[in-house]
Amino acid sequence: MIPAAIADALAAFRITRLITEDAIFDRPRNAVADLPFLGSVTSCRWCAGTWVGFGVMLARRRFPRAWAPVAEALALSAGAALLARLED
Repeated sequence: MIPAAIADALAAFRITRLITEDAIFDRPRNAVADLPFLGSVTSCRWCAGTWVGFGVMLARRRFPRAWAPVAEALALSAGAALLARLED
């Protein structure tokens, strides 16, 4: 079991990466690129990370039982992605 703070930090990293970089979100990211707030949030890791961090914190506090397995899965995904970078 991953400690909650570590799981949440890695989950926030993974969600931020999904929003700002990963190809799976290219279409929605391009659709909001010209909108003032959403365009900056989807193109800036620092901006997105702040809002994602708030969302993760809110999810942990409001829905701890539902959020815990989601956070762990995202944390494991983040860990796998970070380790995969070492192979290259």
